Amino acid sequence: MHDLLGVAAEAISRPGAPGQSHERVHQLMARWGWRIDTKDCTAHASLAEALNALESAGFDLSEAALENYRAHMEQIAEREVANVPTDSPESAVRYVALGTVLIEPVLLALRRMAQQEASARRFDTQP
Repeated sequence: MHDLLGVAAEAISRPGAPGQSHERVHQLMARWGWRIDTKDCTAHASLAEALNALESAGFDLSEAALENYRAHMEQIAEREVANVPTDSPESAVRYVALGTVLIEPVLLALRRMAQQEASARRFDTQP
């Protein structure tokens, strides 16, 4: 089931830049105690590309901030994987594929809304 769901997730992933080194991501994964499966490197390359873009722009993403993101994403992933149907491979693949495509925009929108609320709390002088 794990391999089947990996194939489904890989099929809908955006590929990273060709030839993009993702050794840094593998080092992070090893530090976090995550398994490193080189057949799943599309996501690894995408993260490497994003981290390199931050660095190139001079945007400091501290190790503490990255760890915070990792911890929250791990909680979300645990909840999602716990809800994968087990009645058939087809329903599991459907859940993973649709859940990935349809939930990612929800996560991004919630993040932006939370940023707006945090900004209002910090900077808005109106009661």
